[in-house]
Amino acid sequence: MTSSSLLINFGSKTYAVTIKNFEDATVGILRNDIATQVQLPNKKLTPDALVLSYGGKPLNDDTVELDEFGLKHGNMILALVRVSGGAFNISQGRRINKDIPLSNEECIISLDNESPTMKLPCGHTIAPNSLAEYITNEISNCKTELKCPMCFTGWKLSVIKKMGLSDIEIKNMEMGLSKNYVLSDPAKHKQCPQCNTFLEKKDEGIKIQCPMCTKFEFCWNCLRKWKAPGTGYRDCGNADCGKNTAFIEVLLTCKPTAMEYSDIIVPEIRACPKCGEGINHKSGCKHMACPTCSYQFCFVCLKKWPCEGRHNEYRQRCTPAPRQTTLPKV
Repeated sequence: MTSSSLLINFGSKTYAVTIKNFEDATVGILRNDIATQVQLPNKKLTPDALVLSYGGKPLNDDTVELDEFGLKHGNMILALVRVSGGAFNISQGRRINKDIPLSNEECIISLDNESPTMKLPCGHTIAPNSLAEYITNEISNCKTELKCPMCFTGWKLSVIKKMGLSDIEIKNMEMGLSKNYVLSDPAKHKQCPQCNTFLEKKDEGIKIQCPMCTKFEFCWNCLRKWKAPGTGYRDCGNADCGKNTAFIEVLLTCKPTAMEYSDIIVPEIRACPKCGEGINHKSGCKHMACPTCSYQFCFVCLKKWPCEGRHNEYRQRCTPAPRQTTLPKV
């Protein structure tokens, strides 16, 4: 039996947590060890206040052993702290592993004839530098899972980490996927606007006190400093907070959908960038024409069409715009 340490990132700070008997440790044991070893500034942390994620996957079953997630010594886990509204209840070099088969086949991404390439589990080949750049781009495009760009087969992190990535690239990949997973549900998960700690809201209150910031209270809806006196269950005191609340809530909580002709994930409902009319994307490409004002725009990046300057390139990749939190003034 051996002890190992995992890095627990709260968005604003990272803590090293030691787990005894690591080979047999479960998610529940990890949760208890974090609560015991991490000291928050304002309140004692409890295991049930923790929401954990690794490599874009939630660690929500306390009975599952850490080994099943491929966790090793020094890996980084993203941690959120559940908070209540209206009250404070805390709740280098490319070193390719010998297990990775090499190939002289062309890289599926690069045209620079970088050699050697590496065999992916799906059989396609990719060059080390191309892999690193592809992962960075996928994370910047809000992906929560890495897939082969040719056949869309999902990649296991335990395999990808052996394919020439540097230590910092591995940590950025782990954190990026976890952060994208958390922020894919903005109605439930957000970051403190002052210290960037990841938080999960567990009730209907909107007055939040961050457990990492000393006495800082903010509004969950508009992410601004709380102004109203008292508990302020629904009104934060900021003049324009709450306008069009019902439709904004729809934009924040609607299901994600995969665009045709690509694997880009966007909310299935968007507001027209010009008039604010709600548009539900059912099928077809990203080129949209608002039925109310006839404004043409891209459903992915929300820019005026053509978003990339090419009228016919509906397959052209662009950066997905985040979920809309405001509507245009008409």
